[in-house]
Parts: sequence; structure tokens; C-alpha cells
Amino acid sequence: MNIIQFFTTQGWQKLGAAPKAVQYLSDSTGTATITPNTDTYQYYELLETGIAGTITIANDTATTASLAKNKRSMMITAQTTNAMTLVFGTNYIGGLLPLPTTTTGGTKEDNYTFLWSKYYSKWEYTGIAPGF
Repeated sequence: MNIIQFFTTQGWQKLGAAPKAVQYLSDSTGTATITPNTDTYQYYELLETGIAGTITIANDTATTASLAKNKRSMMITAQTTNAMTLVFGTNYIGGLLPLPTTTTGGTKEDNYTFLWSKYYSKWEYTGIAPGF
């Protein structure tokens, strides 16, 4: 794992692990499933060109021990031809900002961000940047 460092007046400081690779997915059936493994990938990009349907975000398959080590982040980008229903696994929670239920569609990109909560042992939904 690469560690990002920066130089200060106190010398070199560790910022943390470098971002992991991107997993690119595509589907044309309208029934895409993303099964994250944040031990391997931190970013997921889905291109869905099918008719309106459902995108399932399954539970992360990363090891529980590795998830518990730090405040891990994950971002999912979905570009869909049509508005799609979003369904999340049981390890995702929303707070004041509920989990999203649909994509924008119209070949626009929606970016969804999550942080791993050691307290809840779940992915906390932290925001969306829709319609790019």
C-alpha cells in the first residue's frame, strides 16, 4: 500500500493511504449489481445503458478486521441512460440524509459517497453530487 506524505517544518508527515484503484462496471440489462470490496477498490464507476430498472449496491465483501482499522471511504459513480431505482444492502445507513432511492438518468452522472462507521459497523451515506 502506498502512503501519501507531505513535508512540513517538522519534517515528513504521513497523510494516509493512497486512494485505491477504480473498478469500472457496465450493464445494459437494467439490473446491475455492484458488490464492493474496499480491500481492493475504493471507487466504483457504473455505466448503465439499459431500460429503467434497479441498481443493487450489495454489502461490502472486505474483511471486517480491515474495515475496523480506519475511517475508510468509498465513492460510487453511476451514469444511467434512464432513471433507475437504487437498492442498498443491509450494511448501508442514512442519517439526516437518507439513502438515495433513484438515479438522475438522462446519461447524467451521480456521485454517492460513504464512510465506514466502526461504531455501527456499516457504511454511512454522506452525500450525493447528482446530475453531472
